[in-house]
Amino acid sequence: MEAELGVGEGSSEDGELVRVIASAELEEQVHRVSHSRFCVSYADRNFVRQVVHPDDPSKTLFYFVQSNPTSAQQMSFAAGPFHLHVIPEEDQTRRLLDSLDPTSDVQPLLLAYCLPGSEIELANTVSCMRQAMSFLEGYDGYPYSSFKMVFVEDPSTQSSVTASMGTFSQELLYPPEVVEQAFITRPILTHALASQWSGIHMIPRTYSDIWLTTGLALYINAQLTRHLLGNNEYRFRLRSDMDRCVALDQGDHFPLHIPGLISPPDAETMQFISLKAPLVLHMLDMRMARLATSSGLARNAIPDIFRQARGGTLQDRALSTDNFFRICRKISKSMDLSAFQEQWVTGSGCPKFIIGAQYNKKGQSITVSVFQGASQAWNAVNQKEPQNLDWKCPTKHFSVRLTRPCFVPYCY
Repeated sequence: MEAELGVGEGSSEDGELVRVIASAELEEQVHRVSHSRFCVSYADRNFVRQVVHPDDPSKTLFYFVQSNPTSAQQMSFAAGPFHLHVIPEEDQTRRLLDSLDPTSDVQPLLLAYCLPGSEIELANTVSCMRQAMSFLEGYDGYPYSSFKMVFVEDPSTQSSVTASMGTFSQELLYPPEVVEQAFITRPILTHALASQWSGIHMIPRTYSDIWLTTGLALYINAQLTRHLLGNNEYRFRLRSDMDRCVALDQGDHFPLHIPGLISPPDAETMQFISLKAPLVLHMLDMRMARLATSSGLARNAIPDIFRQARGGTLQDRALSTDNFFRICRKISKSMDLSAFQEQWVTGSGCPKFIIGAQYNKKGQSITVSVFQGASQAWNAVNQKEPQNLDWKCPTKHFSVRLTRPCFVPYCY
């Protein structure tokens, strides 16, 4: 294959004109495969025309219009003898049940590509993506016109996400007879779709804000997992992530937000951010939902942020940590989030509590004792770096919620 990407001689009002050059040998190999397509995907592109190369007749020019502003690293294309599967649109009755306006906009086009021989597995694997798209559109409209899923052999990573397109390993495909693989494949596919809202279309303001766009994509993907796989699976994954985060974050990791960061986080740090960031947003949602004046993070704050990014109110579609908490404070009205931000975003470490109970037979009462123990990493910092004591220190304040037999909760 011989391919070349470049900007055409002119540009249109809708965006830049992009051309892809493919050799005739590749096209001939593609057409030999029945029911296959020559797939060329370039960000959120619109196909314009296909012509013969003026200098080399053995090549073909495919012209696309890049209408949506997209950073260079988020542009990608795939070419090969792919089988095309178009995911059908959702019926209007279901959209009404999902509180979506069936007459508002045309449903985004969902396309899936695989190599010949995996057509049945492809249709079964991506069957949930229309339902996932409808759920995520409840936050805000899809920022692009289509979403493509391309399954290839032996990719460098299991999942690679770019603008309006995700490239996956074909090992994620599974037939209808296999049920367990859905618990692995579906969160990967839906995370690629959720990243279109946060991470691709809306980007971090600085390297220090990468935790926010990463966490928002993973947080709404967790809500989508609960919608697709059930509440039990969601709570199990949440509990597992909490246990892993407590085991890892004992004061020896950097905080999520480091002001003035001049280089992107490495792969190991990104794994830790991907683990802790959605948990922090989950705690923030729980705190905001306790207020009578707020519906929580998922119902108010996140849709407001996405609307600002798509409507142009958010400058350069770049979200900063300060702007995010400013929106949260505006929605919660009377809630002070400075302590939460200092502890969980600009601070490091997870507190560990030892809880004991003792029954007093004479007074017919139960005495509950809570003890907070410091980790070994925190003790080392306390001895060697006293100036960083507050930065590494676990929480000093916490709330306890008790539910009486009459099902009335009390917070202390």
